[in-house]
Amino acid sequence: MINKNAILRFEVINECLTSRKGYTISELVDACNKRLSETPGCEGVTVKNRQVLYDMDDMHAIYGVEIIATKDEKDRRVTRFSYAEGTKNIHGDRLMDEDYGDFNQAIWLLESLVGLPYVKKAAETLKKRIGSDGRSSQVFSVESNEQLTGFDQLSTYFNYIRHGWAIRITYKARYNEETRFLFQPYFLKQYNSRWFLFGWNYDFIHRDGTTGIIQNLAVDRILDKKVDMTRFSMGYRPRVNDIDFTHYFDDIIGVTRIPRTKVEHITLKVNDDYDWNRLLTKPLHTSQVSDEESKTITIDVRPNPELYATLCQFEHVEVVSPQAVRDEHIARLRRILAQHKG
Repeated sequence: MINKNAILRFEVINECLTSRKGYTISELVDACNKRLSETPGCEGVTVKNRQVLYDMDDMHAIYGVEIIATKDEKDRRVTRFSYAEGTKNIHGDRLMDEDYGDFNQAIWLLESLVGLPYVKKAAETLKKRIGSDGRSSQVFSVESNEQLTGFDQLSTYFNYIRHGWAIRITYKARYNEETRFLFQPYFLKQYNSRWFLFGWNYDFIHRDGTTGIIQNLAVDRILDKKVDMTRFSMGYRPRVNDIDFTHYFDDIIGVTRIPRTKVEHITLKVNDDYDWNRLLTKPLHTSQVSDEESKTITIDVRPNPELYATLCQFEHVEVVSPQAVRDEHIARLRRILAQHKG
C-alpha cells in the first residue's frame, strides 16, 4: 500500500522530472527532503538515494511513466534522471519541449497582472508544474485600482457567473437612492480603472409593463449581495445568457449601451497637430477613419456618456456632425465652463 509520504515523494519527483534539464539523484533526494520538512507531520522524516531510486521504479510500475538516466554532457561522471521524450507524467499529461517557452512567457505575463483574483496562485501552480525559468520581475501592468471599493470581491462575482447564481443586490446608483433587485451576473469588464458587472435585472419594469433588462453595475456601487436561495428552492433555472459579449462592445466607447440608441456616423475636425497625432496613434474607436488632407476623423458608435467624456479630453477637436451629438457635446462643455465662472 502506498503511504502518504510515498505519494508526497512521487509528486516532488514528478515535478523535478518534468524539467527538461534532468535531475541528479542527490538533487532529487534534496527536493524530497525539503518538501517533507515543510509538510506538517513529516518534519523529522528524511529519505536517501536508495529510497528515491525505488520510488522511481514504483512510479513506472504504478503510473506507467518511462524514466531514463543519461550522462551529463559537461561531466560524464554525473547521471541525470528525466522523463523519456514523449512520455506522460504521473498525472497523465506532460508538456513537450517546444511548449516550455510559451508557458514560461505566459507565467511571466501572469505575474505582471497585479491584483487580479487567482492570478498569483495560478502562476505559482504553473511554475511548480513545468519548472519555470525563474523570471519574475514585472514588465507591464493592466490598469487597475486595488483601492476601489469591492475590488476584493471580484472572485466572488466570477463564481456567481460560473455557477449561474442569481443574486439579490443592494445598489446605489449615481443619482438615485438605494435600490434592491434580483440580478443574474453574466460578464465582468474593466474600464477606466473601474470594474463593471453585466447581467440581467429581473425586476426592472419598462413603461409598457414588461420586465427585465441587461444592465451594467459599477462594482464599487454594489453595497450588498447574496445568492437568492429562495429562487433555487422553487426550482429556479437561471436565465440563459443570450448576449455575445465578444461583440457587445463593438459599437460603443466604454461600457454604457443605452437602449434604443442607434449607431451614429460622427465626424470630428481636428485643429491642432498635437491632438491629430494623439488620435492617429491612439484611435478613439476601432471604426475610426482618418483623412490627412482635411484633418477630419470619423467614427461609427452609439453615443453614450463615455463618448462625450472622451471628447472632452481634446482641446482642439470639434464635433462637426451629426447635429444632435454636436449639440450635446456643446451643452456639456458649457456646463463645465459654468463651474469656473465667478
